[in-house]
Amino acid sequence: MAEEIGRILPRTRYPRRRAVAACLTCRERKRKCDNSRPTCSFCQRIGAQCEYSAHDASSFDPASLTILDRLSVIESLVENIQVSSPGV
Repeated sequence: MAEEIGRILPRTRYPRRRAVAACLTCRERKRKCDNSRPTCSFCQRIGAQCEYSAHDASSFDPASLTILDRLSVIESLVENIQVSSPGV
């Protein structure tokens, strides 16, 4: 069963940060931005003004931090179960 849990739950040894570097035009139009500076290829192609937000939104929101904390607790519980019952 421990092997099954290892396959189902992803490893979270490092924090995942969401990349939010898309320009405002690509964000608004829900397009994939290539983040080229000073103008991304999409804005260049359509002749739009390419602007990037000065706000860094790549940090974790409170809900994500709570989820990561809970996941860490679950991982440690699973590791303790595996250590205490190696023959199972």
